[in-house]
Amino acid sequence: MYAELTKNPYLEISVSTLDKWLRIRGKVHWVTNNETREKCLNASPLVKSIYKTADNPILQVFYIEDAEAVLADFSGNPPKKFNLNKCEENGKTKSN
Repeated sequence: MYAELTKNPYLEISVSTLDKWLRIRGKVHWVTNNETREKCLNASPLVKSIYKTADNPILQVFYIEDAEAVLADFSGNPPKKFNLNKCEENGKTKSN
């Protein structure tokens, strides 16, 4: 997956249950600073047990730029769209 994302940094992730689905898409932005990588290690004992240290060259961290999410159910209602970078729902800015 890493090799593919370095060649084409656009991704889409989809998950579903029996009655709903969620799709997130955007552009991968690779994180190279060890401070952020260390936070990832500290947030997950499993990840830390695999990669050990933030300077491990195998550990790659990214976030999704220009992220958009679509949440829908199978009821026939229109899906809800969210701009994850701007806190928008269906094109309308939401207050936090």
